[in-house]
Amino acid sequence: MKPLLGLVSFLAIFVLVQGFATTSWSRVAWFIDFGNTHFHDDQMKTALCIIQYRFLKEMNELDDPSLAEPSYFQDCPIYQMVGLLHYWDAYWAHLNFVVGVVAPDNPLSSMHGNANYHFDAEQFQTANSQIFKHRQDILKMIKGEYNIFVNSFINIRYQIGIDVHAIQDFYAHSNWVEMGNNGIVPKLGVENSLANIPLQVANGDTCNECERSDMNKTEQEIYNASLTNWWRSRWDKIGCHLENVYVCRNNIKSGIGVTSGYYGGENVAKPNGGKCSHGGGPDSSANSPAKGGISKDADTLFYAPHYYLHNPAAKLAVDATIQYFNDLRTSIEDDKRFGQLIGIKVPKSISIMIDTTGSMEDSIAAAKTAAINLVMQAANDSNLYYLTPINDPDYGPVYTFTNATDMVNLINTLTADGGGDTPEQQFPALLETVQNIRDGTNIYLFTDATSHHQELGPQIHNIATKKKISINFMMSGENTVFMDKSKAQLRQGAWPFSNDDSITTIEDYKLLALGTGGLYLLTNYANINATAKVVSQANWQSILFENFVASSNNFTWAFPVSMKGFESMYRAIIATHKNVDLCEKLENSIRRTHNSTV
Repeated sequence: MKPLLGLVSFLAIFVLVQGFATTSWSRVAWFIDFGNTHFHDDQMKTALCIIQYRFLKEMNELDDPSLAEPSYFQDCPIYQMVGLLHYWDAYWAHLNFVVGVVAPDNPLSSMHGNANYHFDAEQFQTANSQIFKHRQDILKMIKGEYNIFVNSFINIRYQIGIDVHAIQDFYAHSNWVEMGNNGIVPKLGVENSLANIPLQVANGDTCNECERSDMNKTEQEIYNASLTNWWRSRWDKIGCHLENVYVCRNNIKSGIGVTSGYYGGENVAKPNGGKCSHGGGPDSSANSPAKGGISKDADTLFYAPHYYLHNPAAKLAVDATIQYFNDLRTSIEDDKRFGQLIGIKVPKSISIMIDTTGSMEDSIAAAKTAAINLVMQAANDSNLYYLTPINDPDYGPVYTFTNATDMVNLINTLTADGGGDTPEQQFPALLETVQNIRDGTNIYLFTDATSHHQELGPQIHNIATKKKISINFMMSGENTVFMDKSKAQLRQGAWPFSNDDSITTIEDYKLLALGTGGLYLLTNYANINATAKVVSQANWQSILFENFVASSNNFTWAFPVSMKGFESMYRAIIATHKNVDLCEKLENSIRRTHNSTV
């Protein structure tokens, strides 16, 4: 046991040289009182824990829903957040990111002596540009081919850790905190510009000299106690030289912009004159003019001349780390991949709604088979399944299952009967469904008729968009009470209202599908099962191919959310079927609904 402890102690002390003292393992250097130091790994673990918590809470997936958001620098309650099943995924994400965030302070790495990895030596623009470039590369890997992304987890997390290290160092190595700033620099490393912060002119002096007489009584006593031969030899062995130790107050010149300290031995040397040093025992530049330094790396005077500002700097570093991940999530535009990146499996769910009125008698069997196909396709990724039967006047309830087998068993019991009039209860049933299902669920509604209560459309749309629910209409016919609506209203995305029975039309379904990122699919009952076999958000073009080719009169109306999606599908039809007439019909239908141009 003693040899192992000695090895761990040696490795921890080996990296005790720069940047928030690197890692909490440094505490095994028993003769150093680090006080309330929050190391790089502490900052990363705190930020990642909060990111994971907020992500799970947003998805309504906290294993313990009563769990409060973790506080800064407390142990991360991973088990309470994700439970036993997903514990190791979340834990390994912490470990991977931590390995990266401490890497730039490894003395054996070329990053250690490079000011760009630490925001040292006033290298703000080059350091920021480096993070920006790395971020672009990271995004390409995350958003690229899925298998490559999955197989690159460790490398991606490692690189993110390296870049986050520099972002954290900005707050410990610059005078941002001393300038009275309580918030972080927005878009640091996200944009290839620092125009939003006032940078110090490169040639100007930035610091005044520090003297040991600047220490207060308590600090002087602590420093003097370390000057004995026994203590000095131990400090020297870990590269912390007491002649470089100062406590500095008010040593930054007034009226300057944002500056950072120079560190002895890095690739950018400290100029002669009045530039600030990083400071602390390991920094050989601390004794050259201007003596002292401005580092806030640790809560000990031996490593940080501004040690008394360590806590606010560390908290800003955590805030900046959280913001880095938030910006990354926004740029990825895929919560499944972002969740995997931070060690959280994004849960999936599927909602099936089936019209069981008498008009579905000829298509109920095909609709049930199609619905079962959708459920089974989702079985590997989903852990919640919802089923809402729709009749008239009765509908619902919204059944909830945790396994596909129980869902399929209930679908198989459905029969078509009742109703009577053409409008049914799809919109009331939809409202109840969107209110009760999980965020991010895809709804597939099988019907052949319009609905009562058109006035519920905006409410359904608002709830669905807020909860990121897509609504897909799987139509086996269009039994409708037609109500004329102005094309101008449809083009403007308005929701027209009726003054009589408030009955929906097919256009209401199309608008709701469009507004929630879903699809409107029209096929006959003979083809509905074939349609469902291929339907997904990723391959909906295939539905168009299959149904359009089956019969020139059997159109599958599908409206892409963006023109980019339409253009991709348009080109695919021409390439696959050489069917220009088909494309023209599709284009004309979309123009009528969207007033779009290709």
